[in-house]
Amino acid sequence: MNITLNLDDKMFNAKPQGQEIAAIRKRLGRGTVTISTDELINHIELGKSFTPAAMTGTTGDTWTSQQIIVADIDNETETTADQDGVLMQYAPISSGSATALCDRYGITPFFMYHTFSNSDDLEKYRIVLILDQPIADKQEAAELTARFADIFNKR
Repeated sequence: MNITLNLDDKMFNAKPQGQEIAAIRKRLGRGTVTISTDELINHIELGKSFTPAAMTGTTGDTWTSQQIIVADIDNETETTADQDGVLMQYAPISSGSATALCDRYGITPFFMYHTFSNSDDLEKYRIVLILDQPIADKQEAAELTARFADIFNKR
C-alpha cells in the first residue's frame, strides 16, 4: 500500500533539539512524497521525521489529506478534572498494555515504535494506524486522531 505524507530527508540518531527542530519543520514543508508502508517503516528506523498528514507547507492550513493516525504515548503522569470536577490521575501505560487496549477495542495498529525519548524508566512510543483510504476532511482526521489518542489517555 502506498501513502502520501511529508517526510524529512535527514536522519537522526537522537532526539533533535533547538534549531534542528525548526530545520526539520522547514524541510517537511517542502511537499509530499508517496511511499510504501514498508518504506515508511524503514525511514522511521533510520531516524527520519514525518507528518501523518500530507501538507503543502508548514502550517495546518496547508493540510490536504491524511491516511495515517498516530497516538503519541509520552507517558507523563497527568491529572485532569472529569466532567463532574473529580480529579483523575492517569499513570504511564506500557506498550504491552496499549496493545491489549487496541485488542479490546478491535483496533489493529499497523506498527508501533519507541521514540528517541524512550528510557528504561519511562516508556515512550507511537502507535500507528494506516487507513485503507486517505481522509480528505481535516476536521474528520483531527477527530479520529483525538478519539484514538483518548483510548490511551483515559483508560
